[in-house]
Amino acid sequence: MIEDSGTRVVGTRVSVSSVELSLGDRLVVIHDLEIANPPGFSSDPAFRIGEASAQLDPDDYRVIRKIFASDVTVQVESRGLDTNFKQLQENISNYSARSGNNSEPASGDEAMHLVIDLLEMDKAQARLVSDVLAEPLTFGINRLVMRDLSGTPEQVSYQIMQQITAAVVSAAALKVLEAQARDKGGAIMDAIEELLDDLSEDTDEQD
Repeated sequence: MIEDSGTRVVGTRVSVSSVELSLGDRLVVIHDLEIANPPGFSSDPAFRIGEASAQLDPDDYRVIRKIFASDVTVQVESRGLDTNFKQLQENISNYSARSGNNSEPASGDEAMHLVIDLLEMDKAQARLVSDVLAEPLTFGINRLVMRDLSGTPEQVSYQIMQQITAAVVSAAALKVLEAQARDKGGAIMDAIEELLDDLSEDTDEQD
């Protein structure tokens, strides 16, 4: 379900290495969830979660009380005006347009209604590779918190990936701007760093 629904939403291969299920504890642990890069980019995954644990409701397995994702890595690749995450965002938008025109679920799995009370994604380690930068940049993406997700597996995947890709694109854009200003020795460097600090503080306060 994770692989099929995720792949249809993001338009690239979503894969999972393994899944552990503890019926007594109502706990599901997912290992090595990866989202492949779109065509034209490297063979490295664009997004990877090393481990995600999901606590199921004791009375209804379709209700997930909490998901916590850790060991999160992101690779942003930029070529000219195009980036791998821009392509993923476009794929997600195309999925939304297609699903809006089709009210019938494509399979029995998609007819299932899921509820996720809370999803937390630990701070991600990101790497930015760009043809406008002399060398790759590394940066962090603040912890993401999502609440009250619900719908079919595809709808939930859409809600999650929409927020993840938006956070990645925003953080990467700021990092490129910062790097370009530093390379040029621009006078706006201090203002950019102050903006980055303010954004980080705002995100921490919301968490």
